[in-house]
Amino acid sequence: MNRFASAFLVASLAGTSLAINGCSGSDGEDKPSAIESTRTDPCASNTNDRSGCLTDHYFAGFIESTLPACALAAPTGRLDGKIEIGLLAAAAIHDEAVISEARLLPGYYNRYGLSFWTGLPVRQVRMTAALSGTQAEFEKRLRDVGIDPKSETGTQAQVDQATQIARDLFFGDLRALVTEVSNPVKARIEVVVLSHVASAEFAVLAGLPKGATIAGLGLSPKVFSEIAADEPDKNLFTSLGLPQNFTATLFVGHEDIVKLAKSAEAIVSHELGHCMGLQHTKTSGNLMTQLSASNACRPELTNEQLAKIREGVTTQRAVTTLIERTENRESLARLANAPERLVARYFQKR
Repeated sequence: MNRFASAFLVASLAGTSLAINGCSGSDGEDKPSAIESTRTDPCASNTNDRSGCLTDHYFAGFIESTLPACALAAPTGRLDGKIEIGLLAAAAIHDEAVISEARLLPGYYNRYGLSFWTGLPVRQVRMTAALSGTQAEFEKRLRDVGIDPKSETGTQAQVDQATQIARDLFFGDLRALVTEVSNPVKARIEVVVLSHVASAEFAVLAGLPKGATIAGLGLSPKVFSEIAADEPDKNLFTSLGLPQNFTATLFVGHEDIVKLAKSAEAIVSHELGHCMGLQHTKTSGNLMTQLSASNACRPELTNEQLAKIREGVTTQRAVTTLIERTENRESLARLANAPERLVARYFQKR
């Protein structure tokens, strides 16, 4: 049997995010802009308060969760602030889907006095998934640089080059978009609504753990800068090839969020928490726990977490990393090391 026909693990993560700096294809040609166009402005005729009109269009009419609070004491503090959101969407995502995802944010954070506003119409992105790539594309890119994908072994230089090719294949589109929205770096949080965060082909090729769904993915330079060197999050930052400073960005997979309807608010709010500087916690009932969201109760934030968010709100710098709502640490580690594992299936170093 052909060695390439070996079985791949299918992985599923419920939340992660990535960023990019401009890159070229394997042929060296510049890629087109990651943002195709600006969609029809629903408030174009409103010349008096366009920002207020857009904010109402995308965020008003939210519904707060009716679930009882989890067994965690509610904080005594409040945020009482506003955060600017930039909205982007793939061509297949209609305006109603953007609205439904946007309204999840005030649906959770309104109880803490945090509101959201936008002054821009939705911008349309070229990508259909933040994480993508196929085996055929990978082998073509190897051949383009003179590496035989059928070779059983490779030199260290070939392995290194193949690893970078895998990183660009998996994360290149994401890196390009984050880089583009970071030129210059902005204080707002960019929310990108796609059908799926990860394509089905990517999940197979990357060998992610079986049974998860990447429903959301958030990134921020502040959180990445604070995580320990031995954490899989740090490896993910290296694999993504992000600049040291970039605009906090949240990717949402609309079709996956719809399937996870009972946990949708918690998943998206958890990832936004990363964008605002919050890291994971092991406290049961907290929004930032790394475990799957509970359908039976509404997770809370602590006074300390609210203070961290408030710092970003007051400085108009909401930077943080949204790193997954993965099923477990193994899922995130597999995502971070996916390029190396793919190359290992092809070559053994001489």
